Amino acid sequence: LGLGEGWVGDAERARAERVVGKLADYLAEHSWDLVDVERPFEVRVELPDGAAVVVGRVDRLERDPQGNLRVVDLKTGRRTPSADELERHAQLGVYQVSVQRGAFPEGTSTAGATLAQ
Repeated sequence: LGLGEGWVGDAERARAERVVGKLADYLAEHSWDLVDVERPFEVRVELPDGAAVVVGRVDRLERDPQGNLRVVDLKTGRRTPSADELERHAQLGVYQVSVQRGAFPEGTSTAGATLAQ
């Protein structure tokens, strides 16, 4: 990982190991088909005051057994959102709207968006 020696490198290495462990746990619990990783997207969304263009990149794009798409955001930050915060998490909402508006050619039916944390 290119982390230096000493306590700063040790702390960052431990954090990286936690992130990899959380991803491994997520993958062990979820067996949906992987569509893509690090997928860029751009989609136009019509709003009451005019259109907006949403541009971004999703960490993981998955498909459920019914063919619906789910966006997975891999959280690498130190702070984990609470359950209440997840209910109104703007980024996850934008991902779901982007799927519904055709950001990904694989489909427009969403199975939601989630944080792997």
